[in-house]
Amino acid sequence: MKRTTTIAAIALSLGLAACGGGTTAADETEATETTETEAARPDAFFIDEAGFVDEGEIGPVGERLGTLFDETGKIALVVAIRTTEGQDIEEAASAMLAERGADALILIAGEDEALAIVGAEIDPEEAAMAEQAMIDGFDNDDLAGGFAAGVDFLVAQLGAAGDAVTEDAPEAAAEPVAE
Repeated sequence: MKRTTTIAAIALSLGLAACGGGTTAADETEATETTETEAARPDAFFIDEAGFVDEGEIGPVGERLGTLFDETGKIALVVAIRTTEGQDIEEAASAMLAERGADALILIAGEDEALAIVGAEIDPEEAAMAEQAMIDGFDNDDLAGGFAAGVDFLVAQLGAAGDAVTEDAPEAAAEPVAE
């Protein structure tokens, strides 16, 4: 699902980060050797190539994705970049998914004010709802909550047990709805 809704908080953060020089985490994302039967644990599950997110805000996100990997062997990544340089966000996310050998990926392009959730096991309709939940968090200056909404979605789609990243995640979603 292509999402180009305003992500004001990220765009502002990117503008401020540009003044500080930003860092590249490409070396962090290189996975160690893989075998034919199992994927190697990535060095990082949240890759902030744009340099705009505070480590304290993303710590639980990376931990949750690490737990997902430990429980399922599936690699889910969140990657924040400045821009796709004109490439469609879905195409950029799909290319990055393949390039990094991940099962699922959330790509956020701050200057483009766009994000996408991709993966073979990802339901596109549900991904659109998760993308909107992320955007809502970002628009309300809740970066951690926005990221957590996306990660909780990935974990649910890829089948890991455990607690949600967000403490107030809706538990009713797993219960049948009375009509």
